[in-house]
Amino acid sequence: MVLHLKTIEEVEELAYKARDIDVKFVFQESTDGGQVDYELCPKPEPMTRFFPDKMKQHKINKDEKKMIPLDALTNVSIKTCMPFTDAMRTGFGIPLWHDIFIKNETAFDQTALDQYTHIKTDEGLYSLSIHYKNQVEDTTLNTQHLPNKIFKLNNPWRIITPKGWSCLFVAPFSRDDIPIKCLTGVVDTDTYTISAKFPFIIDRDFIGTVKYGTVIMQVIPFERVNSNLTYNYMTEEEFKDGKRAESQMRRRRKHFYRDNYRSKKR
Repeated sequence: MVLHLKTIEEVEELAYKARDIDVKFVFQESTDGGQVDYELCPKPEPMTRFFPDKMKQHKINKDEKKMIPLDALTNVSIKTCMPFTDAMRTGFGIPLWHDIFIKNETAFDQTALDQYTHIKTDEGLYSLSIHYKNQVEDTTLNTQHLPNKIFKLNNPWRIITPKGWSCLFVAPFSRDDIPIKCLTGVVDTDTYTISAKFPFIIDRDFIGTVKYGTVIMQVIPFERVNSNLTYNYMTEEEFKDGKRAESQMRRRRKHFYRDNYRSKKR
């Protein structure tokens, strides 16, 4: 399932609307573990809890002392761009509930270990499902860059939202450091009574373990509404607002959006 994502401003508006609603994550019990599995399973958290330390180092790209003055005025790291980092903090994150080993674009899980040790564990929660490549042929996905098998995580969490609310499921924004990328989808979580499954693509060159607790899905609740698209010329007041903003930005470019337009209510 593929979705054309909304702009950063629209994502922020969705997050603002979702501030005061109840979003429930209900654990789907495994065959054997039950309550023990629930207690040990890493829990979904607001995406702010998964914000990487590497993005908290708000430093400029170069030493201003070694730059000409005009370059120093605009030498700002993307880490200080609030639309960029706010998108990474929006909604909720679901962390991986078991280790996955990756090699040659193939994912190995508990099932492979069971075959080696002959010890049978729960097949649902700790094993992977598979889609075959022909299921995505003749679509907008570039199948030349896909392996023959597309693996799918059996997500243990059912999400329940209020009536009229759905959830956008997307690989965590701007997290190229995570070697698996779940496909994007929208689920009407106010009516769907089954936990959504997470098909994922594997980075071609990655070999190693994707560890238990790694955030692999970003969940953004949003209200289903009917929107009417309109077009019109810029009004005189809108023109003045734009010129005023441009004038402010010329005087103090750094943190311009954050200090003048970003909502403090999050």
